[in-house]
Amino acid sequence: MFYLSEIEHTLRLPPHLLDLPLHDAIKGELEGLFLDKVIANLGLCISVYDIRFIDGGFVFPGDGASTYTVKFRLIMFRPFVGEVIVAKLKESDSNGLRLSLGFFDDIYVPVHLMPNPSHSEPDPENKEQIRWIWEFGQENYPIDGIDEIRFRVQSINYPSIPVEQEKEKNQDEREKEKQAKPDEREKDKQKQEMATSLSAPRLSTTFSSSPTLQTLRRTLPISLSHPFLSPHSPSSPLFLSPRRLRPSFSHHHHRRFSARAESDNGAEPRHYDFDLFTVGAGSGGVRASRFAANFGASVAVCELPFATISSETSGGVGGTCVLRGCVPKKLLVFASKYSHEFEESHGFGWKYETEPKHDWSTLMANKNAELQRLIGIYKNILKNAGVTLIEGRGKIVDPHTVDVDGKLYSARHILVAVGGRPSIPEIPGSEYAIDSDAALDLPSRPEKIAIVGGGYIALEFAGIFNGLRSDVHVFIRQKKVLRGFDEEVRDFVAEQMSLRGIEFHTEESPQAIIKSADGSLSLKTNRGTVEEIGNLIKLKVIKLGEVIQFLNRAYMISVLKMCMLNQFSMIDTWTPIPLQNLGLEKVGVKMAKNGAIEVDEFSRTSVPSIWAVGDVTDRVNLTPVALMEGGALAKTLFRNEPTKPDHRAIPSAVFSQPPIGQVGLTEEQAVNEYGDVDIFTANLRPLKATLSGLPDRIFMKLIVCAKTNKVLGLHMCGEDSPEIVQGFAVAVKAGLTKAELDATVGIHPTSAEEFVTMRTPTRKIRNGPPPEGTMDSVVKAAAGV
Repeated sequence: MFYLSEIEHTLRLPPHLLDLPLHDAIKGELEGLFLDKVIANLGLCISVYDIRFIDGGFVFPGDGASTYTVKFRLIMFRPFVGEVIVAKLKESDSNGLRLSLGFFDDIYVPVHLMPNPSHSEPDPENKEQIRWIWEFGQENYPIDGIDEIRFRVQSINYPSIPVEQEKEKNQDEREKEKQAKPDEREKDKQKQEMATSLSAPRLSTTFSSSPTLQTLRRTLPISLSHPFLSPHSPSSPLFLSPRRLRPSFSHHHHRRFSARAESDNGAEPRHYDFDLFTVGAGSGGVRASRFAANFGASVAVCELPFATISSETSGGVGGTCVLRGCVPKKLLVFASKYSHEFEESHGFGWKYETEPKHDWSTLMANKNAELQRLIGIYKNILKNAGVTLIEGRGKIVDPHTVDVDGKLYSARHILVAVGGRPSIPEIPGSEYAIDSDAALDLPSRPEKIAIVGGGYIALEFAGIFNGLRSDVHVFIRQKKVLRGFDEEVRDFVAEQMSLRGIEFHTEESPQAIIKSADGSLSLKTNRGTVEEIGNLIKLKVIKLGEVIQFLNRAYMISVLKMCMLNQFSMIDTWTPIPLQNLGLEKVGVKMAKNGAIEVDEFSRTSVPSIWAVGDVTDRVNLTPVALMEGGALAKTLFRNEPTKPDHRAIPSAVFSQPPIGQVGLTEEQAVNEYGDVDIFTANLRPLKATLSGLPDRIFMKLIVCAKTNKVLGLHMCGEDSPEIVQGFAVAVKAGLTKAELDATVGIHPTSAEEFVTMRTPTRKIRNGPPPEGTMDSVVKAAAGV
């Protein structure tokens, strides 16, 4: 919602301000220019945060004014699409409600957007006032001044600028413009747009009959839906944006002549707009596009508009990892670890007079600000490499043509890098569940959460919400978590997470999510039956393992004075993005049964000019792997250096609490492939736990080939495991042997030194030589993540 925007601006300082301190005078002028103004592509300026640089001081002849170049930062308000915003009721009448964001002017909620059913009536305490009543279940709930009301942002637009303020150009001026250089005209246009956007006037206090919410006195640059998140609310924009103020994604590019014929049958060379057109600006797509441009290729990449929650119409530059995966998830992991550290600190003499409290809204605001910063970095990476960025939905219409929202672009090669996204199984009531996207952007911390799934995403979120002191229940279809990981690691991490208060329900599958007449929801599993639910407000405990009770997101407790806990059900599954709308099958691209794109060892699809990297191929669904595949593709196509992505010995991590790091084979995979292996394990209490008194432990494991002494697998679960394993992964990739570990001097006292001090095998497995022709299972080990 809020973020800092750094701007450099040339400022004219009138002579009457020269008596003031320079910093104060410049700040006053900046506030006059920017404060309360909607700046195109940035948002609403709330305040001047600081002035970072002042240069100049040149005095103009005549009136004595001076000019300065100033670099400064503004506090901007710009909601993100999909963001939930909380407002307070300010006043009401028979026509609707007026809500306030505090710093921002009021929002008007007309009658037809009130929760249904509801009605207005005279306020019993003040007959001259009108209050609204929400008829929920069998009860009537008055909407009064202490209530918080939530609404979700549907789109972002910019307010209209009065065109009558623009001066008409005469014929001579227009002719001069035509003769100007294109780059000079573009600069003048940008300056004019900036100046015009800063002069946006406040709107008069009016109401509109538009079916969307309206603001008073000032245009709110977002579109809002039903304040109670009704799924049937209208989502049309609040205000139409003038064409010249909308973000422009038209780019000047030259048609490229490709002398490399697209077939080997003597066909005439074709002209193309680009050498490479990438659909999807996630990790793999950006890496491939940037490398290709650096190798001299003409490159374009298209991506959907940004939103914190991905959908058929929203995405964002940076992709899943940056926007709704690795990065925001790791930030929440950091936030959740403090509660455990507070507990640890008592044994080291730290005392707290008051219990530390966590503010969820601060975490979400700072997280969203960091995402915006990263989006800017990714866009600059593409811009600096000379890549053309096009915002919109890409659809492949033939082997060399991409349609982006009705405009056609031709390319010698097309790369599909649209990634994957979470999916929710189709069970009755699944519309009431949330996925990992939504879990990263909840309006408030859940007091209780039921997580369906035992994969790494589920465990990471279980640790996050447990660390933030939510009541966490994890439902697993199998007997154990983390299918595909080493068996001992699976057992150890489940045990350690249970000791921290997370409850696991094994061999339970969700059958239905059932909504009661009073709006409450129940999760039914294959082991339980739905029991009759009494008074929702008084309900405290339901028999765990059979039914988990939680409330519908659309009727959050904080909306209307209900004092029940916030509860959610999160379902953890991950699939490639549905590709039906990309047009792949129509042009002949072969698809796997799970919806992924089939590619060869160089990432080429069944159509020679179309390629694919990243999660959409469902090979190894990790960000570093997508980066590797994208870089390899660029070398293959534009550096005359055919490069196969190397999927062997890929290290991976699970940022659960405690976290897991691993590289190479599991014990089961090593036995199947190599037959005779030696297993070294250590289960130790870390030094920190000796004073903290907490039951924290660390598990470490080495898997060694008995015949070659080569380290086949290295696994660790405990504090800092991912950081430690990353270093060992280099050695494992290079062919590390157990003898080399034994010859290494450890760093004391550390946990990592245990890997170089394990001398005696825990057990030796002798199964004879492996079957002939067995492929290296390191690929399978990584693919199991």
